[in-house]
Amino acid sequence: MAGSNTLRVDGDVGGQIVVGDHNVVINAQYGSTATPRSEGPPPTRRRDRPAGRALPRRPAELLGRAGELATVDEWLGDGHLVQVYGPPGIGKSALLRRYAADQLALDRELVYLPAAGLAVEDVIQELFHACFETEDYKPEPARMRRLMGTVQALLVVDDFEGSAQDLTALADAAPGCDLLVAAVARCPAEEARTLRLGGLAEGASLDLLARELRRTPDGAERAAACELIGTVRGHPLTLVQSAAAVRAAENAGEDHDGSGLAADETARAVGAAARLNDDAVRLLRTLSALSPLSVSSTLLEVLTAEAGPSGPALEPLEGLNLIERDAPGLRSRGDFATLVLRHVGGAPDAGELAPALTHWLSTGATRQQAAAEATVIAKVLTDAARREDHTAVRDLARAAAPLLARSLQWGSWRVVLEHGRASAAALGSAVDEAYFAHEEDVRRKALGLTAVVVAAAAGGGAGAGAAALHNALGAGGRNTTATGRTGLSALATNPAAIGTAVAALIAGGVFVSLADTGHGQPAIAAPPAPASASAYSAHATPPDAEPRPFSPSSSGPRPSASSPAASASTDLPRLPGPDGSGECIRYPITAPDFGQVTVPERETREVVFDKWLPCDDEKSLDVTDKANWQVRLTDCPPPAGSRVCRFTVTFRPRTPGTYRATVTIRDDWGQDDLTMDVTGVAVAADPATPAGPSVPPEPSESVSPEPTPTPRGPTEPLPSTT
Repeated sequence: MAGSNTLRVDGDVGGQIVVGDHNVVINAQYGSTATPRSEGPPPTRRRDRPAGRALPRRPAELLGRAGELATVDEWLGDGHLVQVYGPPGIGKSALLRRYAADQLALDRELVYLPAAGLAVEDVIQELFHACFETEDYKPEPARMRRLMGTVQALLVVDDFEGSAQDLTALADAAPGCDLLVAAVARCPAEEARTLRLGGLAEGASLDLLARELRRTPDGAERAAACELIGTVRGHPLTLVQSAAAVRAAENAGEDHDGSGLAADETARAVGAAARLNDDAVRLLRTLSALSPLSVSSTLLEVLTAEAGPSGPALEPLEGLNLIERDAPGLRSRGDFATLVLRHVGGAPDAGELAPALTHWLSTGATRQQAAAEATVIAKVLTDAARREDHTAVRDLARAAAPLLARSLQWGSWRVVLEHGRASAAALGSAVDEAYFAHEEDVRRKALGLTAVVVAAAAGGGAGAGAAALHNALGAGGRNTTATGRTGLSALATNPAAIGTAVAALIAGGVFVSLADTGHGQPAIAAPPAPASASAYSAHATPPDAEPRPFSPSSSGPRPSASSPAASASTDLPRLPGPDGSGECIRYPITAPDFGQVTVPERETREVVFDKWLPCDDEKSLDVTDKANWQVRLTDCPPPAGSRVCRFTVTFRPRTPGTYRATVTIRDDWGQDDLTMDVTGVAVAADPATPAGPSVPPEPSESVSPEPTPTPRGPTEPLPSTT
């Protein structure tokens, strides 16, 4: 039924955990609770040696990467955070694993963490558990930093997908560790050294082909090999997969004239598709749908409703280098695997896997198993939401939420709650929407964040909505004082009351704060004033001061409802996204002049973006002139029901001069939403200092040499917005 959910979650779900200064009790059916903890933090004992993920088998000798390995070793030796970045298939993981294996051979303490699809807070939590023996405990950031400060190890994080702020948070959480990270895109974090990995030079590329072919190409085949190397700019994965296609043809007894290596990508894909049996196609489709994630054999059995991958499926895929064994399971290799699937029919879609995943999670999966598959759960939810399969999203979110909460994968828990609540709202399921809202309130309360606010639709009858909520609290939470449960927690035990109350609130347009008032009842807030048609408001504060509106003298005239900027806020419809879904509004902000700043001082102000929408991508916050301006999220995305996203803008000029930059936030489809022009003037402390906004190049980036201008390997994917 669209309006209700009868899903029951069994298995290893209920229990108590400690998060910061709170005891959190997880209850899959009726909602969780978070109460202040009177006693101190639970005991923790540092492990004799870190126990992170098992490092994949020792990689083969790296070809043509001696310089890059030396650079990484030098930078880490100097105490820098090191990031290796480049397009998929360029060899980042191979470089990290080789360096890690060499350090382990020197008996160095090391934690290896694959981070594809993981929120940074989950990476930090996994790091903590790798170094300390303690269960069901998530320290607050300050204690985490103190504990991790005693650990001196090499932290190797592969497939990192976070922002520069996330990278800084990871480094700050492990102050005693050396940090080596691989990512597709460069994260320009402070104090980081970045190494862009390019394709292999021709000599190393020929050596790689010879190793994969198990012979040295000569004659026509060598000429074809050189042509291929030049075409793909020494892209290692493309070379490996090309050699695999030639080897497969030879094993099948097919003749070739040496041109096999020169075949274009489409021709190679057609040839590879012809060599796959039905078992291999099914396995490749599942792995490609979840790419770039690694999928365990246990989960593959669940998702394919078959026994674990066997020889008939694995052999052709491994022979063609379309998949790889990667702890803890298998994953597809690059965009070429997806191209092969196009020639056997049926594009991969992770959303189709939602029912099987829901059944597994709700019928006995342990919290450890759910935690291990947290990234798969988030991926499947995201794709199912994109298909607008709201029933599948709601059911999967209800099944996954308590398990992820119990396992302390709270970054993934947040993502699940967001998806679940959006789909519950689309289905009109007040019971489920209240559950997800309550769980988000518990999450934020335990983490010491601001309370969630539930926004109902605008309309009349606010008093009736509030009365309905209080009546429901009376019916469902009459004896809650002794147990210390909040009003909404008590309400969660009475689904019928939830439905009545939330429906009334939606009809009445009441904003209901879920913050505990101290009397076992949620605070009922008055509805906000109607939103005007003016452009986004912008407020700024110096560091450590209360937010204050920009004054007219510093900000310039604020646009009125009839001003051009104001009309732009309502007359600039957002273009439909690539999937054709949704229309939102673009809003420009009229921002102040930052005034004069003396080099090398800085000026920081808070900006309040008060018309944030769910389709806005807060992680896309960016500024054009990063050498002199920095932006940082402070409270975004906002609590549910709020439209206030806060971030800071810092003007830190390098040299005297006049500076201008544009701050932007994009929507989920990559189109500009918020735009704000900022200006400032930098003056020298010494009047004799020459003026001019010239900015020296950043010295922290090294680019590995490449034989030709631009690589043509597998297409680099668009950044994820999930």
